[in-house]
Amino acid sequence: MKRQELKNLLRGIKPDGDLSDIVDQIMELNGADIENAKKNAGTDYEAV
Repeated sequence: MKRQELKNLLRGIKPDGDLSDIVDQIMELNGADIENAKKNAGTDYEAV
């Protein structure tokens, strides 16, 4: 997922806040989910 892809998806939506802030929050949540999935997978991704 890339920031520009999110901005394109949200283009028609008028949020209460700044669109860049919303995209940043989504990316942060997504990154946390990815890191959580890596930990729970039991695989040493750092070695890969």
